[in-house]
Amino acid sequence: MNWINRFKTEAEFKAQRRFLPCSSVSYIRELMKSFIQQDEMSHTLPVGTIALYNKESNTIEYVYYTNYNATDYPVSNYKPIGIVVIPQDFLGEESEARIISLVNMSTTSPEVGSTNYQYIRWGGYAYDGNSWTYRDVDGLENLSSKYQQFIGTDGELSGQQSSWGYLPSDKFSNFPTIYDRKTGYYYTDGNNQIPSPYNYSWVSRLFGKNKSGADSFLADIDGVANTDVLIAAETLQTTWQTDSAIIHQYNSYDDVLDYQGHFPPALCCRRFHTEGTNAGEWYLPAVGELAFVMPRWNVIKAAFAAVRAVDSTVAVPLNESNYYWSSSGYSQYYAYYLYTSSGYVCDFSKGSKNLVRAFRRLPRI
Repeated sequence: MNWINRFKTEAEFKAQRRFLPCSSVSYIRELMKSFIQQDEMSHTLPVGTIALYNKESNTIEYVYYTNYNATDYPVSNYKPIGIVVIPQDFLGEESEARIISLVNMSTTSPEVGSTNYQYIRWGGYAYDGNSWTYRDVDGLENLSSKYQQFIGTDGELSGQQSSWGYLPSDKFSNFPTIYDRKTGYYYTDGNNQIPSPYNYSWVSRLFGKNKSGADSFLADIDGVANTDVLIAAETLQTTWQTDSAIIHQYNSYDDVLDYQGHFPPALCCRRFHTEGTNAGEWYLPAVGELAFVMPRWNVIKAAFAAVRAVDSTVAVPLNESNYYWSSSGYSQYYAYYLYTSSGYVCDFSKGSKNLVRAFRRLPRI
């Protein structure tokens, strides 16, 4: 039996929960953690797998982070290129695994990225010194109508949110999240409600369906298509593929440049490449893809540490408390970001600066 999916609905869990003493909650939580880990490891290329470029054979190989070491994988022949954050087949049958880049995107070194943290504006806006104007990018879906729903104590819908949600994470002390019978919600640390669906596998919470079965904003999982749209909409820097740097201003309002036709994070991701990968293969993740860095944050963090233990120059960990851009648009004025401190996913002004990581799909194995 798949114990993670044993309780299919909130009502079923509540029926069982009534017979559990309060002292059993911590035990149940630890038990669920072990079930979740077993479920992860049953997938091909589980979260925490390190993708390595084998220089001798000119192939990409994979090793789980706990087995990665300099003796078996000498840096003279094996080059780490990324860490799996979404396992193969996680997003449907025949879906590819996704890796996250080991470094941050950089406008000054777009081909190789940077171990420094650079804050980059999403783009699609302009400032003339007096007022802001924003562009609605043709072909990029605005997700403002895609909402999350809450479940009441009686199992019925009790409300909805149109643009934001909190993600569960193993960095929080109460992960996996236990259903609160008094309020009818699930919570992360700090009494933040997490988005539905509220099944007990962290995976199922991120499938992007609300309680009614309709797509939510987390259902946007095609960052490749989003990045293609943004690249096609680029009009400011038409030679971005060969220029030494991506245009990016650091003054307060970017009043020198018209950014309505400029999308620096998407351009940086498409310019980025590593040994064994090519420019054009990496992309700015959609919000539903970026969301997957939160649930197994500690596993991904440990994988970064394993890479750095072998060669500290090739990787920089994700920032524990910062904002990362996705390629998903909320509206003409806003795009989605992830705040890693709380797992908060929300829309933010396209003229704001956030950090950027690239994703890449892996060949199926």
